[in-house]
Amino acid sequence: MTSEKELDEAGEMTKKVFVVLFAGCVLFMIAAVLIGIFEFIPRN
Repeated sequence: MTSEKELDEAGEMTKKVFVVLFAGCVLFMIAAVLIGIFEFIPRN
């Protein structure tokens, strides 16, 4: 059986990974929207 401390540390790691993945998805969505806007606006 794992101790309480080890479980807590595993939880913290999972949270960090989730936050990083979430931030990456948000940044990717923002970049996609910006690229879409720049593609939509015709450059004269």
